[in-house]
Amino acid sequence: MNGQEVSEKIDFKKGVKSILKEIFVSLNMKYLIKSYIISAVLTLIFLSSNIPSVGMFIIIMANAILFPFSALVYDDLFSLMMGNTLFIMPIVFIFLWKLIKVILLYTFAIFIAPLGIAYILIRNRVVK
Repeated sequence: MNGQEVSEKIDFKKGVKSILKEIFVSLNMKYLIKSYIISAVLTLIFLSSNIPSVGMFIIIMANAILFPFSALVYDDLFSLMMGNTLFIMPIVFIFLWKLIKVILLYTFAIFIAPLGIAYILIRNRVVK
């Protein structure tokens, strides 16, 4: 390895570190904590239901890390479309809907979260 390759690796690490910092700093800490607690509970449920293969374990862990960003996509799209609309429904229906929503967002987090991460990065660049 020559000096230029080492310098490029260091620059790449700094770039990744700054992007990760930008992503996590731009989100509300309470939102992140709440989302990661939900993610941890779902991860424990998925892992305890059966012994996953190595590939499935990797996907479950990726979903656990990416869940807050997939939830961000849903939350922002929902607030954009519905605004401050108030729905009056039975609590059982609301609880069931939230449970289904969270399970679907967790299950497909590996596909939905990149949209949330891109949204955060674009929003931060536009605001600056």
